[in-house]
Amino acid sequence: MRLPCLVAAVCRYVECKALLGGTTTSQGVTLSSAGTARTHLRGLLRNAESTDDPDLGSAGHTIDDFSASTVEGFFTRLKAEDSCYIMHLAEGIPSAARRHFLGLKRPGKTPRFAITKNLCCIHSTGLEAADFDIMAEFEGTVTWSPLSNLLLYGQTTNIRAAVAAGVNLTLGADWSPSGSKSILGELKVARAFCNWQNIPLSDEQILAFVTRNAAKALKWTREGARAGAGTLEAGNIADITVIKGSGTANADPYKAVLKADETDVRLVMIGGEARFGVKELLERFTDSDEAIETVKVDGKSRALNLRPTTKLPSSALPELDDLTLAEATSRLKIAFANLPELHAAAPSIAAFTASARKAAAAREGGGRGGWTLALDEIEDTGFEQRPLKGLPGKSAKSLTKLPPAAASAQAVTLKPVRLDPLTVVDDSSWLKAIAAAKNMPDGMKAAIKAAYA
Repeated sequence: MRLPCLVAAVCRYVECKALLGGTTTSQGVTLSSAGTARTHLRGLLRNAESTDDPDLGSAGHTIDDFSASTVEGFFTRLKAEDSCYIMHLAEGIPSAARRHFLGLKRPGKTPRFAITKNLCCIHSTGLEAADFDIMAEFEGTVTWSPLSNLLLYGQTTNIRAAVAAGVNLTLGADWSPSGSKSILGELKVARAFCNWQNIPLSDEQILAFVTRNAAKALKWTREGARAGAGTLEAGNIADITVIKGSGTANADPYKAVLKADETDVRLVMIGGEARFGVKELLERFTDSDEAIETVKVDGKSRALNLRPTTKLPSSALPELDDLTLAEATSRLKIAFANLPELHAAAPSIAAFTASARKAAAAREGGGRGGWTLALDEIEDTGFEQRPLKGLPGKSAKSLTKLPPAAASAQAVTLKPVRLDPLTVVDDSSWLKAIAAAKNMPDGMKAAIKAAYA
């Protein structure tokens, strides 16, 4: 099985997981490099970094933190951004993580921080209360990922302080290995956390994190003849998720969304194109049923429209255009069930410089097959996620600072694993895993369980 086959399958599976949870826009799906992975990741969700829409500016992004030695260059880049610049900031446990926020300080300069309304900071778990006052002063945005933070660190962003400071807040599910499967799940976690901590945020305010607040951060608001997104109003782009309500006249629509699970998602539209939902609704918005694929959500029949909006030449997009969810699922299940065999048969993809690789090969008697860990894409494998920053020179790739154990090829023992189900309602182990998580506070475990009751 060729690795690109699995790359395309992962892309399709992850995108459908997001669609089943009502997601219309993602961030981080299109990679910043021109590597092979980028080709496969041009999918159906609207992508914040590559919107393919003249009315919606594409955001810049980075995962790297900044220090005093690099902050001026970053500030120049930030000011030039005509949409939004998204970065991971101060992720981790205070006070170690806070130093990355302090890295945005511009000593002796005006303004004193490299923060503008163009900046959107993911996580910000290391920020103190006074730091959020600074974020609000310079009109920065914070993206909150509560479940991932709690599972990894046992704590999360000081949302109480962020709300009090008036920071523009958005919500992101981070990634499903340590977070929610979709934004619908992350909304439930946000509501549960606010209930647990008595944080005065209404259901409407929390829902705004993924609608109008997100549009504000990305500068996707309507201006003049330019269409916007994030709000339901005439002239805006039709990125719409329809959630089943209670059907009563006095029902609270915001509460209905926050209590919903994946079976309640009736329709997901992206740019006016119906992508997921109840088949009867999809058929109203599609020319034929040729592109509709049936999928089960908690035993209930739903439909996917995976037909590409723009058909690209096969040479430009080798597989993703015609790859069904069923085929992607089959490939991944087979691969995950046969990881030891795939590992033994795979060519070595070592994260070494030429000299380090040569030395490793000599130690191993000529090298070995199988998979090795590519440490932050230090070697160009064609699947890099982002350009490296902070290393000497433009192309220098050095492992000299890595500890010996990390700088040598170590034996890896792989076992078959289960493919993570697309939805919580189809994953009987998901809540059990939350309950067993060592970092998760007991009060929050109870609050999440109640949110899914």
